[in-house]
Amino acid sequence: MAVASTARTYNRYVPALYDPSRPHKLIFVFHGLNNNGAGIRNSLNFESWPNSQPNESTIIYYPDAIQSGNKAFNVDDGTASNVDLQFFDALVDAAQSSLCVDPKRIFVTGFSQGGYMTNLLACVRPSVVRAFAAQSGGFGNYGRAGNCPQMGVPGAFLVGLNDTSFLPEVRTARDTWWRPKNGCGSTTTALNPSPCVVYASCQQDVVSCEFSGVHEVWSNARTVVWDFFSRF
Repeated sequence: MAVASTARTYNRYVPALYDPSRPHKLIFVFHGLNNNGAGIRNSLNFESWPNSQPNESTIIYYPDAIQSGNKAFNVDDGTASNVDLQFFDALVDAAQSSLCVDPKRIFVTGFSQGGYMTNLLACVRPSVVRAFAAQSGGFGNYGRAGNCPQMGVPGAFLVGLNDTSFLPEVRTARDTWWRPKNGCGSTTTALNPSPCVVYASCQQDVVSCEFSGVHEVWSNARTVVWDFFSRF
């Protein structure tokens, strides 16, 4: 796929239960620095069980950042000039034109720098993104500057308690932007798997999982993300 005169690549999963007559969920999964779509696809292992039931079949895209330098998505620019936002828009259009996608059930998740990309997309594409799950990633410069539209989006936040560089970033995005925008209170209720919690009184759900770990894809990430997206 060519975007802004640059060839862009991605991995795509279409389940064996795909039915072209029925709209499907669409999930985008974004990788971290010095990685690619195939790498995060292997780490999260989304495809091993969520699509086992016909009513849960889901299409999954794993976009690649431009594969040069540190293989990073541009998480700091929320304007139309950001080629990674253009790439996302082009992938959404391509999926909807070639597959039977439910436009009201498009989700994004990502780990590390992909978590930053996830927050950016929820910020600048709130009418497209039904819900998001940011794993060990907060806001880039655009979101930190308070440039997001005044619109809440359901979000889940996963981060290791010993992830000293990223834990404050995740908490800042969650507590200073998404919780207030989603109308959440400060009290929480326990949620499986432990130690996840869901915030009370939210107009749009906010889930937080601060687990015992470092900068890593949590062993329960697949379950948490899948269960959260299944709410919608």
